[in-house]
Amino acid sequence: MIVYYMIPPRNCCKFTILSLRYDPPQSPQAAIEQFSTAVQFYTGVKPEEITEMYTNGPRMCSSEHLTVLLLSTPEADTTILSDSTDDTPLTSELQQYSIFLGVAHVAMDGVGTHVSTSQLFELFGGLSSSTGRIRTNKELFQLLEQEWTARYRGPWALHVIPPSVEERAASHDAPRARADFLEDQARYIVSSGFFRQFSYYADHFSSKGGHTIPRKPAKTRRNIYHDTLFTTDETALALKRCKKEGVTIQNVIFASCHLSWLRILHGNSPLGEKLREQTKALFGGKLDWPSLLYTAVGMRGLLPPLPPSRVPHSHAMLSIGYYNVMLRTDEYLGLFSSSGAGTEEGRKKPLQIRLSKWFWNQAREARRQGEALTKHPDFLSRSVEHGKDRCARAKLFAEQDDVRRGLIPPTPSPSPSPPPSSPSQKQASSAANTNTSASPNSNSREATPSANAPKPPSAALVGLSLIGDLDRVYKPHKFPSIKLLSSTSGTRKGPGALLIFSHTFAGRLYIHVGWDKEGFEEGLMEDFANGLVGCIREFALEDEVEPRL
Repeated sequence: MIVYYMIPPRNCCKFTILSLRYDPPQSPQAAIEQFSTAVQFYTGVKPEEITEMYTNGPRMCSSEHLTVLLLSTPEADTTILSDSTDDTPLTSELQQYSIFLGVAHVAMDGVGTHVSTSQLFELFGGLSSSTGRIRTNKELFQLLEQEWTARYRGPWALHVIPPSVEERAASHDAPRARADFLEDQARYIVSSGFFRQFSYYADHFSSKGGHTIPRKPAKTRRNIYHDTLFTTDETALALKRCKKEGVTIQNVIFASCHLSWLRILHGNSPLGEKLREQTKALFGGKLDWPSLLYTAVGMRGLLPPLPPSRVPHSHAMLSIGYYNVMLRTDEYLGLFSSSGAGTEEGRKKPLQIRLSKWFWNQAREARRQGEALTKHPDFLSRSVEHGKDRCARAKLFAEQDDVRRGLIPPTPSPSPSPPPSSPSQKQASSAANTNTSASPNSNSREATPSANAPKPPSAALVGLSLIGDLDRVYKPHKFPSIKLLSSTSGTRKGPGALLIFSHTFAGRLYIHVGWDKEGFEEGLMEDFANGLVGCIREFALEDEVEPRL
């Protein structure tokens, strides 16, 4: 399959034809041979070693295969290496495996990757409808033949590539969507009074953010991770407390990131003093700008159904938008002023109450802003438009990088500068995972700045990927021969990158903080990650806590 894009070169009336060619496998056996180049087996290798190879070793995904499947066993096992096509079941013994599915982000998002993994388990761990046993190699090959025929020889042969979000959004049933969303939105705005604080359409409002975790220049990169897995009892307690406070655990993670940073920034330590000086230098001498955090949000549920001419069940697509959350910082230090109590014990009690109340208010504010954005009737179309803006900025940055590296000659006329997202665009967007120039939504609560007023900063503190409850994705009853022990998510990050993942699985909350060790001051990200988890334990797991500055 060939897709043609017509690209007009700058200052030229002609067009350049760029051909992107997809050659489907010519037979089921050819499909297996192509697939084998993207699969690797390891024996006697720990999962941590596989993670190290994938994130810090040579890049495994490429233009030849956008997906790789890595399997490891704790000890030598040749069962999975069998190429038998007879009727012998693959295995009847319970053995432990670690399975890694790596996907280029341009091809699929996190939710789609988990769905694909669940389908993989259903294929190999499900029971045959004819025998009621685990499928044999022969039965698996028969399924492959059916799939290959349906995709490449059937009515969908010309539409095997899933349509993009942009294509599906173009056929969006806007009147129906507006009716559904406006009813919820109107009810929400009236009940919360949030309309006074927020205007979705005010594009001239900027998403204000005057805090960013400073990066340092480095010639190398090294991805490291801080993983926390809460017990089922801890997770149940946290969810119960969140329900009592009218928020979700995702909202709590926003507030925890916010508080963890403020505690480091205003801490009585050399690091805190250094960070305060850096923040003032970057953002006009002020420390009371809001914290700006952004998160990805799935848009699959907003897309209209596929037409009959398209392949019906494919999650191999990138279907995410973004929104920003602004959390105030000016109230934080005021919490620690003297309450007028005469004793030390009297001062601690009001502080404890005030800090807990402030924290949960921050979580509720994160929920208010997120719902006001994602429940808006035009969220899908606006996400597509903001995606176009990010695409334009990415192309400009890529061109500037290529010119700087001498890969292409500079253009005769200077390229227009991309819209700055902060006084220090380089500082705020030093990594792809923390690119703050991609501000998809404006959510300022303050008055419109005058035309002559300097534009406020719009730098992001951190980016979050809150996948949600994976127990809704994986269906163990469809693969009874497989018992899932744990599930993790992560990315291969570029220099100076930082990203936080979170999900619940098997009734347990999982927090994954990943960053480039070479891109941050020693100990800074460790303190931030520990503070993030500490805030969850401090406020969501305990009713009575002793807050700290």
